[in-house]
Amino acid sequence: MILAHGLGGRTDLPLPTWMVMYGGAAILVISFAALRLLWPKPRWEDRPPGRAVGDVHGSVPRAAAAVARAIGLGAFLVVLVAAAVGEN
Repeated sequence: MILAHGLGGRTDLPLPTWMVMYGGAAILVISFAALRLLWPKPRWEDRPPGRAVGDVHGSVPRAAAAVARAIGLGAFLVVLVAAAVGEN
């Protein structure tokens, strides 16, 4: 049992199952409606061909991008090692 989450499992929810299901469905509908209203046209349609969506080299220096990638990779490796070595 994972004690950090405060719940033992699906049957130990503090709300009735029907309320959780209706809440999840409502959030899904609301999120898609908000996406439709707040993002009416494609944002990356005008980009030149061959440029990646996540390409940041135009606004961030290469050294800063490399440092950010290294930090992200290091954090990912820490999580992988913790998952492999940790108990339970």
